[in-house]
Amino acid sequence: MNTKPLWKAKDVADHLGVQVSTVYQWSREGYIPHINLGLGRKKSVRFNPDEIETWVLESSQKGRKNWVPKKESMYE
Repeated sequence: MNTKPLWKAKDVADHLGVQVSTVYQWSREGYIPHINLGLGRKKSVRFNPDEIETWVLESSQKGRKNWVPKKESMYE
């Protein structure tokens, strides 16, 4: 069981170095793992810090696997 408190969007934004609006957009698009709490106008979104860390690691590994070296410049 997770004993860490859930993060708010600002916590995630500070951790990742992005804008809070970016975190909300990512959560709306299902790009970043999140938890929707409440209903209707009282709805809020929270983030499990462990899931965020896993997501960051998996995202960075995907980037490395898909990395293609640049072609040599014709000027070199």
